[in-house]
Amino acid sequence: MMKNFKMFMLAAGVAVAASFTSCERDEYTTTKDKTGIAGVYNITQYNIPTGVDLNADGTNSTNLVTESDCFNGTFLRVNDDYTYKLAEYFPNLDSGVAVCDSLVSAGVWRSVNGTLTTTTYTDDGVIDVNFTIGADGSLSKSTDEGNYPVSDGSGGFYTEVGNVNMIYAR
Repeated sequence: MMKNFKMFMLAAGVAVAASFTSCERDEYTTTKDKTGIAGVYNITQYNIPTGVDLNADGTNSTNLVTESDCFNGTFLRVNDDYTYKLAEYFPNLDSGVAVCDSLVSAGVWRSVNGTLTTTTYTDDGVIDVNFTIGADGSLSKSTDEGNYPVSDGSGGFYTEVGNVNMIYAR
């Protein structure tokens, strides 16, 4: 009788232990990017609707990266653990004079059907930003609410809001 009780307790212990294990992947296991998207992308273009001569070289351009050093250092780092960091540097004209300003965001990313989506969690809610993955591996982001400088006709600039397209390349 005691032998049967010990066997019963041993079998019950094994059953309880087995119920805590699974053949499925543990939810906390870190997965690595298998899409090949991970890497550092630097801004190559910040395209606006109307050309502007922000650097006063006598040539208007719709690509502000060629018009201002403020964009230097702008990058999107897509990590293979599905996290990202975006550092954006740009000219700010709020004071009436172009000064370099910056925004940094971080969060997680996912890729579905040729679109890389970054997700940032803030106190105000969730912000999703979509990048189109180009055939050449570049990433582009467009917005109808982008800020860009426009000449006032007398050597000064003011900010308009409209269609802006940014392109990032490795």
